[in-house]
Amino acid sequence: MRLKFTTRGRAALVNAAHTGTKAVTVTQIGVTEQAFIPDPNGGDVSLPGERKRLTTFGGKAVADDVVHLTVRDETDDSYMLRGIGLYLDDGTLLAVCGSDKIILEKSAQAMMMLAIDWMMADMDAKQIQFGNTDFLNPPATTETQGVVELTTDEEAVAGLDRQRAVHPAALHAALNARLGLGAPTLLTKTILAREDATDVRKDLGLKGASLKDEGAGNGLDSDTVDGKHATDFATKQHTHTIAEISDLAPTRLLPAGMVAHFPTSAPPEGWLRCNGADVSRTTYAALFAVIGTTFGSGSGSTFRLPDLRGEFIRGWDDARGIDTGRAMGSAQAWANGEHVHGMELWTATTTPGKAEMPAGTPLLAPAPALGDGGIIRTKGQTVGTSNNAAKASTTEGPMANAAGESRPRNVALLACIKF
Repeated sequence: MRLKFTTRGRAALVNAAHTGTKAVTVTQIGVTEQAFIPDPNGGDVSLPGERKRLTTFGGKAVADDVVHLTVRDETDDSYMLRGIGLYLDDGTLLAVCGSDKIILEKSAQAMMMLAIDWMMADMDAKQIQFGNTDFLNPPATTETQGVVELTTDEEAVAGLDRQRAVHPAALHAALNARLGLGAPTLLTKTILAREDATDVRKDLGLKGASLKDEGAGNGLDSDTVDGKHATDFATKQHTHTIAEISDLAPTRLLPAGMVAHFPTSAPPEGWLRCNGADVSRTTYAALFAVIGTTFGSGSGSTFRLPDLRGEFIRGWDDARGIDTGRAMGSAQAWANGEHVHGMELWTATTTPGKAEMPAGTPLLAPAPALGDGGIIRTKGQTVGTSNNAAKASTTEGPMANAAGESRPRNVALLACIKF
């Protein structure tokens, strides 16, 4: 509730010389059920719809700018209180308070008790006096006994409120917030009760050099290990696993673009199959920065991996001159090196040897009489002569380990590239 001075009430407080205020006495308080808003210019001279006036009230200045006012109605009257007015002993309306809402409901069976703290911005509260103060319940201050509101736990923890009283539970919450839950501990209480610093060190388990406040080089037991100082011990060599080193990912220890073979059907973490696939330049940016489009590209957003399936890897010539004309990453078809083979011929006898063939005589000549597709003709033989025992011995069918390619012995592994 906000009490507002009327123009006449403010004039009654100002002394004739206009050098300050003079004391006035409130003798009656009117009550009303009518909803109203006080004139902001202080033009009210009476309480609108006033129901009656009460003399059972009390008031007192509890600060230079605060008046605590208590109004009581012990009659069997009943009404909806929406406003009050304070009247001086000469009938002047000093101040009013009004609202369009119900402030308090008075029933016939109950006593009404209304308490108001009236704050004044430019008036001396001590200049306003009240008649009956026997039942006054002012707010409690450091100087005045009275009614006080209890603080919440949050307000006690914040420690900023000067108007509310702290109860034990709120005090406990404030101590927990500052010292920790359940604090202080038994050790803390013991230390706080000590009068000597030596006892405190003992409570903390500090001995030797700590008790004497002496540091290294003073020959104290706590200054050495087995009688030796730290400088007497050589640094011990040791190793760490990769997992023990923080912020070091095992997948980044090898450079992007490295090719390796694995005895597994799937690539390990951080590797891709060398299968000629097109992959994203964004997803595998580090690998793309190394090999680019050396092995081709399916689009402007992808690049091609090398296809090493079923291939042998050959070191790049790099201007040595052994495998010239090769670009990095280029493929090379299979080939056999140029070479010669020797041939043994049989003579007309059963003894193998090197037969001399007449000039212009072909090595393989048709043998129509025998019908065997041809014989090897040697010196002294005639066409059609049966010389099966004297012809060259040949092998029918393919040679052993024949295949569609020339290759060395090998083991099949999965070729992968680091990304």
